[in-house]
Amino acid sequence: MFVHSIMIQITYIILLLFMLFVLYKTGLHLQKKWKIISAAGLSSLLVYTLNEGLRFGRGIDYNLYWRGYMNLEHGWDTQTNIGFYILEKTLVLFNLPWQACVIIMSFIFILATLILMKNYRQVIMFALPLWVFFTKESVENLMRWNLAFSFIMIGLSFLLQEDKIINYKFWILSLIGATFHYAILPIPIVFNLLYFFNKPIIKPVYALVIFLVISLLFEVKFMMHFANMLNNLSFMGDKFQGYIDNAEFWLTKSVGGVRSSSWIGGYQTFLSFFLAIAGYICCKKMDKKYIFAYNLFIIGLILRPLTIQVELLNRFDNLFFYFRAIVFATIIYVVLKKYVFEHRGVISVLLYIVLILTLIVPIKNTLSTNENKLLYIWNSEGKTPESMLNMYYEDKQKK
Repeated sequence: MFVHSIMIQITYIILLLFMLFVLYKTGLHLQKKWKIISAAGLSSLLVYTLNEGLRFGRGIDYNLYWRGYMNLEHGWDTQTNIGFYILEKTLVLFNLPWQACVIIMSFIFILATLILMKNYRQVIMFALPLWVFFTKESVENLMRWNLAFSFIMIGLSFLLQEDKIINYKFWILSLIGATFHYAILPIPIVFNLLYFFNKPIIKPVYALVIFLVISLLFEVKFMMHFANMLNNLSFMGDKFQGYIDNAEFWLTKSVGGVRSSSWIGGYQTFLSFFLAIAGYICCKKMDKKYIFAYNLFIIGLILRPLTIQVELLNRFDNLFFYFRAIVFATIIYVVLKKYVFEHRGVISVLLYIVLILTLIVPIKNTLSTNENKLLYIWNSEGKTPESMLNMYYEDKQKK
């Protein structure tokens, strides 16, 4: 049993590292010649789609949606947003299994990522694997949320390229994305507003002070003041009823309902502080698109101590925090290109420390993770949505 667990963990690590290596190598080619329909582009699509699309049972949402899909297969309609319902219903009509839906969502996310990365070609060889690495946990669990965000990413690419005050392509694609998860609608509004800032919205020293103040002073019970406000959203229809009926949970519990601390961890704090300070220096040496990525990241960072304690806010903050991948990639690029700036030597040393920790910490965490949370489809024999959900619920209770 122990050997079996270790084999699953090692397989997970090897396939993850292989995927990231392929994305780095393909990013080198895409930097020189941007073309998705090319050996490099197709390799990126394939390696991610297979690695993520063939995962099994990872995250509560995977298993909840799997159970809902089985209900559709039996002719029992389930309440969900219209875009996701059409996707699932279409696959059911073609007698395709739930895993086909997982593969399609994985493909759409990596395709959207590549389209977005076209705007960051200078740093794509670093940004592409870092983006996949930093988004992995959220994408695997919050499946419908990130499917919706995939369309916003594609729209965002048009906003970054065309630089219009009102970009209809951005808004059309964002609205299509919202059909998969209605609650994501505030995201394109905030993104659109932030795009028109031509410099960092706040200096890192102030951002980090705010971060520390929130970490020390915020108490999650404060969010109960907003429970009644959420109850007033009942006029928006049955699709929001799940949030309304469980307002206390969504506003006072973290992801999984287990976190009660605003401390994001030593490694994450060190990484985030480094990115905030070094990113401020390096992104200003690039163009407006990189400053935009920095601003999104810095908002995600400032709010992180609050949002990791609040389920509903965490999924919004994740989408801002994703952009730390582009900030990180920009720092690597600027340092390697030997741009002259103050404290370059210190930043270079810290960069290598961060890179080593970025690789070592997740591997260490994986080796202490329940192997049933690291499965692929070939490990699925004998498992059901209920058995997988029970495993997650039991783990929550232990915490």
